[in-house]
Amino acid sequence: DPRQTTFTTQPWLTWKGLQPGDYLAKSVTIDINKPVVDWYSWYFPKRMILDASATVADDVITYHIYPWFYAARSWDVTVKLPIPEGATFISAETSGPFGPATFDGREVTFEAIELPARDHSVDLQVKVSTQGVSADALVTHAWTQWRNVGLGTGIIYPSKQESRTGDMVVQPHATGWVLADGLDDVAFSYYDLTSVAFLDKDDAFEATFYTRDPMDPTGQPVLFVLYLNTACQTEREYRLVYSHQADRAVLQRWNAATASWGDGHPVEAGQPGPRMVVTQIPKTLLDNAESACGIVRAINTSQDYNTSLEIDAVPDRTGSDPVVNSITFEIMDQVPTASYKQALAITLDGLKSTIGARTPEQQFNADVLSLRDNPEEQPQMGLDTRSASQAGLPKPQPEATPAPSTVDGATLGGNLAIPLDNGRGSYDLYLLAMPTGQEIVRIPDAHQPDFNYDGRRFLFDREG
Repeated sequence: DPRQTTFTTQPWLTWKGLQPGDYLAKSVTIDINKPVVDWYSWYFPKRMILDASATVADDVITYHIYPWFYAARSWDVTVKLPIPEGATFISAETSGPFGPATFDGREVTFEAIELPARDHSVDLQVKVSTQGVSADALVTHAWTQWRNVGLGTGIIYPSKQESRTGDMVVQPHATGWVLADGLDDVAFSYYDLTSVAFLDKDDAFEATFYTRDPMDPTGQPVLFVLYLNTACQTEREYRLVYSHQADRAVLQRWNAATASWGDGHPVEAGQPGPRMVVTQIPKTLLDNAESACGIVRAINTSQDYNTSLEIDAVPDRTGSDPVVNSITFEIMDQVPTASYKQALAITLDGLKSTIGARTPEQQFNADVLSLRDNPEEQPQMGLDTRSASQAGLPKPQPEATPAPSTVDGATLGGNLAIPLDNGRGSYDLYLLAMPTGQEIVRIPDAHQPDFNYDGRRFLFDREG
């Protein structure tokens, strides 16, 4: 029927063998009149998840970096953390396969020859002093580079990749905790979280959400959701929901008897800057709890596209479902199991980081998807649940792809390194001057050209 514009399908999978079975996936509806979001999830083809956090107390910031390779092993892994301007380097601690850290006066570097797959034990630490710092905030990020190994390398995955976290914004003389999020893990940068910061405000618990780009105009259909459990258990307990469309936030409590969220209690929220949202939860609303485990979700509820938009998860997740990735803090007495992920934990009294409860994926997955896909499930806060087009608001647009530029070959400069087959079963590495192509040096039996992180020193044969 050429008049039909909406199509629904429902995949069904069945298999045979020793344990035959079948699986009926959720139905998918596509409206061909709505634009397509030309974007794919960030975790493919990247295979490294880089999580980082920071705690600040007594004028000392402790950064934790957690490189986690969830595919095959990786080689030549380098992790760097620039020291924030004004801070003073104190120490660096390594772990796992990483060798001793080095500090060149600007940044701390950790290096490992090989990082095994799914190794959650790596915790790289850097301590800096904030004594004498007059700035309101100190900003830095973690960066990593690695070489892929195994099937698909050079075909599906490039031989070398790099990644970085979002900026970690720390108030130098407060008691707080910050968790960085990966970049480019949702389709639109205005709700792409770069980090979430938590502060102990004596009588309130303050949570600040930082985005990569400005969220303006107010009215975008975006929800920031913070799930909290004061006993660090797997059950739902509290849910903070901030609506950018209404510029309001409410705290809800889970009602186990009715298996639903209760009415929302308004809490203080606002946007002191275009890329940040600050919320404050009075501790009395949390029964004066001293600690809590939590996870964060950024949800775009727009119905203006032919598919639902991706959900941003903090900590990062390891797949397309909004689940919690493993983060290692101080170990409590919980025993890891394959069926659960670890949630971050925040102690409100001093915000000391610990391992929290393992959160069942299905529980929070269903809850978050319900918030995104069912407007009636969203808490009442004066929220306009219409689509952007119905409300007369501008539709969020995908970031424009810059037009390819044309470069005159005569204007090119620098050096070009290329490996060429030498006919003896290996490669010779040529370093050529541009734009003339004049040979500077030929290195026999060498390949894998690279430049050092500083952009000056020439490397080859996996030295990078």
